Amino acid sequence: MPWNGDDRHSRHTRADRKVVFRNCRDRLNQAISDGQRPRGNAAPAALVLLLVALAVSAFYAITFRVGADELGIVLRFGKVERHEPPGVHFRQPYPINEVYLPKVTRQNIIEIGFRSAPAREALSHRRL
Repeated sequence: MPWNGDDRHSRHTRADRKVVFRNCRDRLNQAISDGQRPRGNAAPAALVLLLVALAVSAFYAITFRVGADELGIVLRFGKVERHEPPGVHFRQPYPINEVYLPKVTRQNIIEIGFRSAPAREALSHRRL
């Protein structure tokens, strides 16, 4: 076994692995360079792609979406500036404005000492 120093079952030596790696690398380089050389318009296409990526990134940096069960709280430098209803809204980037989206329709209930009865059971206990 290789970890015991018993190398007789190993088929490849270090030199063989280097040759295999070199052959794979050469095949990959050949496949990439065959017929896929950049033409004269590759630079403008790359520039357009970069500009589109920057525009999408900027759009996500200055907008935020408030879900149906949320309320958008916009803080400017740590102070509450405004509350936003559900929908898509604009804001200034992170260091200036921060947005918190608490769930306002969810009921947070902590019962201590007893359990409240569900509505059906509450009605059935009232009958006398």
